[in-house]
Amino acid sequence: MVLRRYRDGRGPGPAFRRRGFDKRRELQLAARAESGVEHELAARITRRQRDARVPLERAETRIVARTVGRDLGAVRQERTRLAFLRWTAVIGEAEATAPQRLRHPFATALQDANVDRGSATRS
Repeated sequence: MVLRRYRDGRGPGPAFRRRGFDKRRELQLAARAESGVEHELAARITRRQRDARVPLERAETRIVARTVGRDLGAVRQERTRLAFLRWTAVIGEAEATAPQRLRHPFATALQDANVDRGSATRS
């Protein structure tokens, strides 16, 4: 529910965008239908293969895919992890080094507060 409100009807693309994201790039890519973003990725891979004159290896394909993510404003995975580690230290859960480590305590806190599971997940 909160994520739907945050995205506010935006099309495909990352849920969270990096600070200073150039909104003009969003108009070029994120405003497209999901198939348009996939088409853009395929076109970029094809151009890269044509320029290299050989098929791309998996690692090179991932690099091209990251350029599409960048142009959509995606937050880099490393930055997300570092932010998570900072916040777990702030809340006194520094041993929680992955979001999955907080799932059980979060579910327990909801249960202790008598929050109905259905109401917590409804939009």
